[in-house]
Amino acid sequence: MALVQMNPFEGLLELQRELERSLTAPFLNLEGGAHVFPPINVFADGDSFVLRAEVPGFKTDEIGLTFARGCLTLTGQRQPDDHAKPGGYHRREREFGSFSRSIQLPNDLNPDKATAQCRNGVLTVRIPKAEAAKPRQIRVQASA
Repeated sequence: MALVQMNPFEGLLELQRELERSLTAPFLNLEGGAHVFPPINVFADGDSFVLRAEVPGFKTDEIGLTFARGCLTLTGQRQPDDHAKPGGYHRREREFGSFSRSIQLPNDLNPDKATAQCRNGVLTVRIPKAEAAKPRQIRVQASA
């Protein structure tokens, strides 16, 4: 009779290995980047916050932008190609369907003065800071 030693932690170790494998899989990127549509950049530019998103092939009326409670949401829908029959693709890398990206921004912005332009497939949204959030110069007076 052979003696079999059981490791009571083997199941937990296997679970940890599977979790690590799934988190490092190339299709999963928790911080954005690859396979997230549309790819965006958000940055401060002087007295404004700017969002730039790549939206090639979209018309301006196919892009939705809303700003509520400090959150900017970009939505749209990419239509499937009319040229290919279902199941008739040799290779299909361009995804289609609805998308939505929400980005939390500082609360001290003035969305009433926001502007959005789309040029060469790049959407640029500029939201200026509120006047109360802009730095002010304080004049120093001589004491008496």
